[in-house]
Amino acid sequence: MASSRPADVGHVTRRLPVLFGVEVVREGRVEPFLHAHPTLSSSSVRWGGLAVEDYSVPACVIPRHEHLENFVHVVLRGSVKYEVLTRGRVLDFRASPGTTFILPQGTIDELRWKGPTHRIAVAIHPSLLVNALDETAHERNIELTEHWNLTDQNIMAVLLAMTTDLDAGSPAGRLYGECLANSLAVYLLNLYTTHRYTLQRRPARISSQACA
Repeated sequence: MASSRPADVGHVTRRLPVLFGVEVVREGRVEPFLHAHPTLSSSSVRWGGLAVEDYSVPACVIPRHEHLENFVHVVLRGSVKYEVLTRGRVLDFRASPGTTFILPQGTIDELRWKGPTHRIAVAIHPSLLVNALDETAHERNIELTEHWNLTDQNIMAVLLAMTTDLDAGSPAGRLYGECLANSLAVYLLNLYTTHRYTLQRRPARISSQACA
């Protein structure tokens, strides 16, 4: 984005890039994060700044890939072991409902899931985070901290609200989902970045430009 924007839950003033899926780079090609077809996807709603996909998948290997965008991933169902191969390390974890990944743009990894899971995967364009900053911050590159086995009920609640909206056919229109996206961006900026940033604090308002 050319400029950062104030951060409040209802404040969305400029159309952000539309992401049509959660995509990664794998062997030099841009591909879906998972080859399984998502049960829910934000692609048809065209939310600005992020893509949300809901999957139910069996045990699987997700081959080595690089994340094109910032990435958030929450397990909704399934208590299974999984391995993460990243930066020359092998990390062993057990997932349960609520297990969350937060990964900065450019993270390279391979995942090995030992059992079936139901999960939500989210790609977050950098401009969604920049858009949530105070206009005086002058930031263009915001780096999220890396987490492979986190539990954060607030993140899970926002993502569940998004998938509930998608499942209902987005009855309130695109703007409702984009306000949830902005809420997620503000939350990540407050708790999961490598540096502290200044967020704009003003009464929530919604610009008509967001509905254009």
